Amino acid sequence: MKSGLIAVSTAYNGDIASCYADGSCKNLKFFLPKEGTEIWVDTMAIPAHAPHPDLALQFINFILNAHVGADLSNFNQYASPNQASQQYLTGILNTELITPTDEDNKRLQFLKPLQGAQYKLFNQIWTSVLQ
Repeated sequence: MKSGLIAVSTAYNGDIASCYADGSCKNLKFFLPKEGTEIWVDTMAIPAHAPHPDLALQFINFILNAHVGADLSNFNQYASPNQASQQYLTGILNTELITPTDEDNKRLQFLKPLQGAQYKLFNQIWTSVLQ
């Protein structure tokens, strides 16, 4: 992408933010398709039989602190899903280019798990790809 050899690409917002931050993407534009696209977020969960669930919960609460969340995003250049962190984002992360607006969010959707016939078809196709 940075070389200019690619005309169109899908990319994670953190990759785009890093590219803009180091100045190598001045001639590139990042946008959401008007038709919409998928959205995803990293998640944290505590396994049912975790040996130290209280410690795990403390860690999750630490990560969810607004300042900590912003520090993580400002370091790794990925947008934060933590609304409380938004006010502490800096640089390009504090723009609509990387952090979707409420209007943009209406065009984003999480993928739903495949079930039944769809799941079976997916497995058949994926198995043939792996062979």
